[in-house]
Amino acid sequence: MFLPYCVVSVACLLVVPPLVAQTSHGSAPDTAHARLVEAMKEDLRRLVKAEDAFRARHDTYTGVLPPEAFATKPERRVIVVAQADKGYSAMMTTTEEPGLTCGLYDGIGVAPSPVITAARKPGCWRVLPSGTTVAD
Repeated sequence: MFLPYCVVSVACLLVVPPLVAQTSHGSAPDTAHARLVEAMKEDLRRLVKAEDAFRARHDTYTGVLPPEAFATKPERRVIVVAQADKGYSAMMTTTEEPGLTCGLYDGIGVAPSPVITAARKPGCWRVLPSGTTVAD
């Protein structure tokens, strides 16, 4: 009688923790997503520095910096819309997680998403099938 109880208990201990780990907050997919969001924000911070350096030399924003000047991976694509020396807007997408978009603006540039609340501060979002925009 005692032996079957131990076997069942050990089996439960071996089966339950992996299931809990997969569904709990901080699981591997959530962690990978958080790392990707932070990496894309860091790429956009490098874009700000690169645009600032270009503006210091040419008195205008470029809007056409090569991605290798700031993006850490070729899977990340950025579109920059510059308004001469007055500002710019930028949006970055990635094939690493389709549907995820990050962006920022500077000067008179328009925030590419309502989740971006301050100039030069990157934000990330996704649009749900319902059309609702949610921050990441």
